[in-house]
Amino acid sequence: MKKKLHGFTLVELVVVITILTVLAGILIPSMIGFIVKAKVGSVNSNAKLLSNAAITALTELDTEDKMLPPGDYPWTKTLADNGETKVNPEPEEIMAAKIRKYFDRVDELESAVYRVSTVSVSAAAVQNGDYYGTYPNKTLNSQVDGTEGYAKDPRFDNSSERLLNWAQNASLS
Repeated sequence: MKKKLHGFTLVELVVVITILTVLAGILIPSMIGFIVKAKVGSVNSNAKLLSNAAITALTELDTEDKMLPPGDYPWTKTLADNGETKVNPEPEEIMAAKIRKYFDRVDELESAVYRVSTVSVSAAAVQNGDYYGTYPNKTLNSQVDGTEGYAKDPRFDNSSERLLNWAQNASLS
């Protein structure tokens, strides 16, 4: 009497592996797209938080009869530390310390900059080296969404002026 072997044939295994390869080929690129979209959303959100913190800090400065003139200001840990520890800090140092007070994760950003104008505050942030986020005009998820303002656009290249121009006007110039 012959013993019947249980298992899969070579053809069945090849078919299953082929199907799994095709599915992986379809799913992996779309998953990468979701990862990029999440990172861009995160950095745009951080730029919005920076803008809101700057607006709140400006309001607080105004109630203290201090003023920060219109212009572009980088946010750095050094400025914030000086604003908290110096005896007579400069207005941008006071502002940096107040921003940290209202946006405690600002230290985690690779770089951050904000533009104070007479009517609004725009902000830009850089995260993970090559993800740029701006507010109020957000950077886009992909080049398909638009030809300018793509969140990994090399034309930004940590250029705070271009980032802030995009945040304020939706234009790189």
